[in-house]
Amino acid sequence: MPGQQSMAVFFRSLAVMFQGGVTIDRALSLLSVQEDQAMAEVCKRMADQVRHGHSLSQAMAKNEPAFTKMHYKLVQVGEATGNLDTILEQLSHYEEKRRATTMKVKSALTYPAFLFAICCLMLMILPPYMLGGIFQVIQSSGAELPLISKVVLGTAMWMRTPTFYVALVAVLVGGFYLGRKVWTKPESRLALQRFALDAPGLGKLVRALGLSRFARAWSIQVAVGVAPVAALQLAAESTMDPCLEEDISHSVTALRDGCSMQASLDASGYFPSLFLQMVAVGEESGGLEAMVSRVAQIYEGQLDHTLDTLTALLEPFVMLVMGAIVGVIVVATMLPMMQVLNSFS
Repeated sequence: MPGQQSMAVFFRSLAVMFQGGVTIDRALSLLSVQEDQAMAEVCKRMADQVRHGHSLSQAMAKNEPAFTKMHYKLVQVGEATGNLDTILEQLSHYEEKRRATTMKVKSALTYPAFLFAICCLMLMILPPYMLGGIFQVIQSSGAELPLISKVVLGTAMWMRTPTFYVALVAVLVGGFYLGRKVWTKPESRLALQRFALDAPGLGKLVRALGLSRFARAWSIQVAVGVAPVAALQLAAESTMDPCLEEDISHSVTALRDGCSMQASLDASGYFPSLFLQMVAVGEESGGLEAMVSRVAQIYEGQLDHTLDTLTALLEPFVMLVMGAIVGVIVVATMLPMMQVLNSFS
């Protein structure tokens, strides 16, 4: 499946070539020559489909999941209204913003994750290979080892055996397949997302990410005149947030019953009061598109602030864990050594 960067480049390049008078099938053929092999194959198939009489939106629909429903529905609107160049331009902006948001999340979490990996690696290497000899000397002296030393010594000796590496590989492989199986089940993903939304600290980050993506996708559809019900559903699907996808059904029902947009969104229970108030202002002033775009900017800023705060909290936490591990190892080593020295005095 093509990556976010390839998708952003695809829409940007397609928009530029289409505005320059290049036909769709020719543009797709040119885009089929690129480094991302997955995207190249998609472009090649789409070029063949367009040559055989399919529209661009139909070709995109035949190449899910490379393209989402929102992608080809918006392109379909552009084909029907004659504004395909505008739609492609807006989709390129949307994908670039979406990729920028994803990169912010990844970059903010990379450093704490790196520190945690170093911490785990130190725990695996330090006891068995650097302290194994010291523990053997202490054990051969006949001194009675404290409980903490026995635990660290037993762990160090076990980590030097093949059994440990077999168990480690089994845990990693089993965890990978179990996680993949759980993630592919909609009910499991929904439960995990609910847990993340309710988690202190993490919930604010997850909600800000979902709201910023929803508002950005929704503003594009409002701008091109997508029907309100379809716009809400497609915007929710674009967030990849199963909770929002499920909760938006309440908004859709309320909207069909004649409620205002603000009241319909409130019926979902997902959107905070600030989001709802700005939507209400946009409805009353007739500038819903501009207001929703402003909402997206606000929550993108909130996402940046939340990421900075989370990173600032994670770094000392990881350092604290590393210090605790070193402290346990030092105490486990020094206590029996002091007992040995005292026996000679």
